[in-house]
Amino acid sequence: MSEHGNCPICGAEGDGAICGECAEDWLRRLEWLRKEGMPTLRRIAYRQARLDVPAARGAKSAFPCTPLNIEAQQAYTAAETHCQLLAGRLGMKPFGTDRLGRRRTLRQWTWLLPMLEHYMPRLLELPDAPEWQHDTVKICERVAAQATRREERRLVGICPECHASTDADGAEIRTPIYAEHGADYAVCPVCGSFLTLSSVRLEYLKSAGMLHITRTRGDAARWVTENCGVHVTGKDLDNWARRGFLHPKKVEGRYWEWNIEELIKAVREKRSAD
Repeated sequence: MSEHGNCPICGAEGDGAICGECAEDWLRRLEWLRKEGMPTLRRIAYRQARLDVPAARGAKSAFPCTPLNIEAQQAYTAAETHCQLLAGRLGMKPFGTDRLGRRRTLRQWTWLLPMLEHYMPRLLELPDAPEWQHDTVKICERVAAQATRREERRLVGICPECHASTDADGAEIRTPIYAEHGADYAVCPVCGSFLTLSSVRLEYLKSAGMLHITRTRGDAARWVTENCGVHVTGKDLDNWARRGFLHPKKVEGRYWEWNIEELIKAVREKRSAD
C-alpha cells in the first residue's frame, strides 16, 4: 500500500489503508451474520420458521411445498461460501480449492465467523481487502432480504451516508431506513452502508428537534420500547437514574423531562448486558 492516500472504501484521508470506521463496519457485518443473519436464514431455509403471515382463509395449492425454501437456501449457501473463501484467503486449514482455483476452507460458518472476527487485523492487511469487504456488504444485503419480515418494518430514520451527499439538483438525499422491532442493524438499500439503528434513530430525532421528551415514568418506558425495540419498564428507568445513566428533570406532578440521548445510551447498556 502507498504511504499516502485515501481509504479505498470511503475515501477518507489516511495512509492508503482501510480506515478505522470502515474496518469497524466490516467487523459489525460479520458479527451480524454470526448472531442474527445466518441463524435466522437457516431456520427459514429449512422451513422451521416463516416470515409471511398466512391468511385466515386462502386457497390451498394442489402441490405440496418443497422441503426447502430454495431462495433462502441459495442465500445461505452463498453466505457460507463467502466465509469459506475469506478464511481460505487467510490460509485457515483444512482447505481445498473451488472450480475457479480459489482456496476455500472446509469449515462451516459457525466456526468460521468467530475466527474471521478474531483475525480482522489480518483481513485488513490483505491487498484485495476492499474487494472482500464489498463482497461482505453484498452478502449481508442478500441475507437481510431473506431474513427480515418486510411487512413489520417501521421507519427508524434516514441513512446518514446518503444524507451527507446531494443529488444532481443539489438537494439532500433522504433515504428512509426501515427495520423490524428489536433489530440492531440494517443495510441502506441505496448506498449499501451498514447502519447501527440506535444511532440512526438518535440522529433522526435530533434533526426533528426532539432532544427531550416530557413523559411520566411509565410513558417514557413505553416510548423507549416503541422507538428502540427493547422492552423497558419504569423500574429500568429508576435503576438507570440511580446508576447515573439518566438525569430526568421533574416538570410537574408525575411528569419528568427525559433526555433522548441518555435514554438511547442506557438502552445500549441494557442490550450489551443481555
